[in-house]
Amino acid sequence: MATIRALDRRRSAALRAVGADPQAELRGTLLRSTAGTVDLASPYLTLLASDDPRVQRGIADALALVLRHSDPRLHRTLRPDAPLERVVFDVLEQLRCQSLAPELPGVRHNLGVVTNAWCRNARAQGVAESGVGLLVYTLTHMARARLGLGLTDEEVDSIIEAPRARLGRLVGHALKRISETRTDQRAFAKAALEMARLISEMAADTTEANRVEAAARYRMLVPPEWVDGDHASASGVATGGGLGEPDDVESLTELGGYRVFADEFDVVLAGADLYRAERLRTARAELDELVRAQSVSSQRLALRYRKIFATPTPTEWRFGLPEGQLDRRRLAQMAAQVDARTLFRQARTTPTNNTAVALLLDNSGSMKAHRFETLAVLADTLSRALDQAGVTNEVLGHTTNSWTGGRAMQAWRGADKPDDPGRVAELAHIIYKDAEQPWRRARRSLAALLVTRHFRESVDGEAVAWAHGRLVQRPEPRKILVVVSDGAPAESATQMANSSTSYLTDHLARVVRQIEQRSVVEIAALTIGGDVSSVFANSVAVDLDTTLTLGTYASLEALFASRSRHSSRNGV
Repeated sequence: MATIRALDRRRSAALRAVGADPQAELRGTLLRSTAGTVDLASPYLTLLASDDPRVQRGIADALALVLRHSDPRLHRTLRPDAPLERVVFDVLEQLRCQSLAPELPGVRHNLGVVTNAWCRNARAQGVAESGVGLLVYTLTHMARARLGLGLTDEEVDSIIEAPRARLGRLVGHALKRISETRTDQRAFAKAALEMARLISEMAADTTEANRVEAAARYRMLVPPEWVDGDHASASGVATGGGLGEPDDVESLTELGGYRVFADEFDVVLAGADLYRAERLRTARAELDELVRAQSVSSQRLALRYRKIFATPTPTEWRFGLPEGQLDRRRLAQMAAQVDARTLFRQARTTPTNNTAVALLLDNSGSMKAHRFETLAVLADTLSRALDQAGVTNEVLGHTTNSWTGGRAMQAWRGADKPDDPGRVAELAHIIYKDAEQPWRRARRSLAALLVTRHFRESVDGEAVAWAHGRLVQRPEPRKILVVVSDGAPAESATQMANSSTSYLTDHLARVVRQIEQRSVVEIAALTIGGDVSSVFANSVAVDLDTTLTLGTYASLEALFASRSRHSSRNGV
């Protein structure tokens, strides 16, 4: 495990250095950058499980070149929708970026190592036994040769000899164009799209075409989730089925065969609409007294959060410096004056916050036993401090709209009680503070946390999916969802109507695992009086039975500062 973590750290460091992106990160098979998700089916992602450090360095360098030379928004705009065409188009874009590698011996060597490892892996998995796979494999090597990325060895030549002759007659003119346009992404894409279309048409002539098995056959070329239509798509999961931007909440709710018997009674409410204005004014005054009693300054917390969330952003250049990045405009001066020293420039950076934080509170009846007043103070103080630190944040809650199922349970009974109906309860999702709303305008709404008549039962899996769906639609590059809970879901009607006693708990675990593996959202849990470490990879326990201190908020800082990574227990 230590070796895997070390390899991951080194790969990430190389990714950021070569890619010139300090925020670059590879989580599972999802590449993230400062600009957001980079949705590209790189063939080298099939080698992520390798424990060879040379291969890991090659993966990092190959993906870093994509960050450096490919515009992800332009790529998403031009990319075809058909799965096979998309894979071909993505692989060709990877090769284009690779052909633009700098003249650095180490990078060139690493790319050669990872390419050879990919070739061996594809052959070992039977690339020659699949018509579709062999077409893509052959085109990949033909494009590599055209882009000057090295010649194939004898074993590769023997495999691709026959399909290469066939392909050459169809894609020869397009291959010539990719070598001429490799520095122009848009012009290169035209030739790549033509080749992708031709490969798709050739594949349609095989018995594998238009079947799920066809995609599975070329899994040796790119990771299975790319060809099975199951990977996150930064342009929207409607075409990819993953958890990209924006999120497909229904894909999370349906995990593991989870069902909803009746959702027409579900509601989304604002905290300010839960109780009368007079009651909320009284509650706000009570909450202000509790906040003052904790002796924790929101301004002090804001200073700490600024340091955690601040990202250096280049705002201007300083010129005429003795060190830094070479200023090309002064090359003539360098040639004329041998002793010239002020030939460099440096970027001046300004710290900016580009993070959105969502706090999802369990509003079940059991939370009343765990100092709900202290929970309200924590949520209010945290939101105010994040606001002062310039961090976008929202405070959400989840409960049920009635006890023991309500109208949904009555509808199930009226339908003669079918077996295993799924969730038979009315849900109530609550927005105490919207992300677009400053803390000052949400003060009265947040005070509803002190009036607990709406605290009933909990269906945590769907609540997490809902909060996640709201968060991924935010424009901020970094997104964090903190779930505050005292343990497992508890909703009596659903538990009674289904044969599985862990129906809700199992769904919560699947939703969290899916987000941890595939989403752009970092998810963590703040545990109150229970243990959720078996569900959340990143969780911290806090004691709300005492007065809140800076130590309590430091637990939250640990969640914020820890960028959750794809771990070995979360294999896709």
